[in-house]
Amino acid sequence: MDNLGNHTVNPVLAADDKYDILLVENSYVIQRLTLRMLTEYGHSIESAENGILGLDPFKDRVLQNKPFDVILAARYIRVYEMQYDLSPKPIIALAYTTIGHRELWHQAGMDYIMTHPIWPVELLDAIRWAITETGVVP
Repeated sequence: MDNLGNHTVNPVLAADDKYDILLVENSYVIQRLTLRMLTEYGHSIESAENGILGLDPFKDRVLQNKPFDVILAARYIRVYEMQYDLSPKPIIALAYTTIGHRELWHQAGMDYIMTHPIWPVELLDAIRWAITETGVVP
């Protein structure tokens, strides 16, 4: 996990917080596992298998239907939010490694980066941290 400070969430307390979350993950197995983790805590999840599908909640699909990488998707979301004067939604990246990518992802507008394996307490912690930092509740 990308430690951006000392922040620990008690999963029992975190269960009281319910959020609408967009999960974009290209691995079906990881998407299903993460989806299950989050729904067990009562969150409402919309999932997509790639970046372009993840953009649907932000605008109608007018782009070519090809997968976006996470950096392009995050940048597009941030530009869209600025153009329409929307509050920035927290973006948490789930990655196999952060070697050589951490700075790129932060520059693209991602708020938090986690590495695999993803553990429920750490994922809930990251969600609460990102919401606290951005002040936006999804």
